[in-house]
Amino acid sequence: MAIGLNPSPFDVWLGSRGIKTLAVRMERHGKNALALARFLEKHPKVIKVYYPGLESHPNHDIARQQMSGLSRIVLVGIEDDQDLQNDIEQAIA
Repeated sequence: MAIGLNPSPFDVWLGSRGIKTLAVRMERHGKNALALARFLEKHPKVIKVYYPGLESHPNHDIARQQMSGLSRIVLVGIEDDQDLQNDIEQAIA
């Protein structure tokens, strides 16, 4: 692994290798984020889902015009339930 401005041959190889599948990975990230957002939108303990790919998002139309794919970030507001928060923290740790 190189440190500084010049990448090592191995770093270049890893970058070259990863770029070949980048488009497919980004497409799948978008589809998975949309599926997760739709699932969470229906969950009883979820207060609000902020995801521009959802039709319920106030800027959905703008996002569709400006983005060739969907966002990969889903923000979720949940009920003030300490047990639920602990479960989520353990699941993502």
